Amino acid sequence: MPDASLFPDGTIRVGEGPTVIDPLPLLGHTIRLDPAYSLRSFFAMLGRYAALLRLGEFLEGALAEARACPPGGCVTASLQCLELRKVVRLIGFPGKPRVEILTVFDGLGGGERQEIRFVGFDSLLDMPVRLGKLRHEVLGDTVSVLECETEYGLFEMIEGVAWELGFHQVPQHCTLRR
Repeated sequence: MPDASLFPDGTIRVGEGPTVIDPLPLLGHTIRLDPAYSLRSFFAMLGRYAALLRLGEFLEGALAEARACPPGGCVTASLQCLELRKVVRLIGFPGKPRVEILTVFDGLGGGERQEIRFVGFDSLLDMPVRLGKLRHEVLGDTVSVLECETEYGLFEMIEGVAWELGFHQVPQHCTLRR
């Protein structure tokens, strides 16, 4: 199955083919991001392919908020990029062990992970988006963490970003601390 490439203007292409018309059959495809891909690109994709808005109940409101922002310059100096990453945790030992698999969307600034829920879209839309590594944590041991390359499907990306943006609906006066 060829990769789906996501472009800054919101278009999706499979391989060297033409722009995709219906993205739903591609939800399981591995994605590749254009180097200029940003959070604004993500919203351009949602605007272009309305069916994708149904994958997260907060996406329509987030798209409206993003459209109300200035057309450029929406960055923050406190972050270098936004990153989608996977975390696999083995927890609950002794006792009943279980595995949690999370898709996380957060910021990377000064070598540290930073939550983005209190940063307005007017400071995030033009931040580059990157696909990060998978992080494997065993029993809460953050010293011996295994990080490895992984792939992301289109659905995983949309769901991961939608999950974080679901916590992002913050009144404007709460973002004034910046």
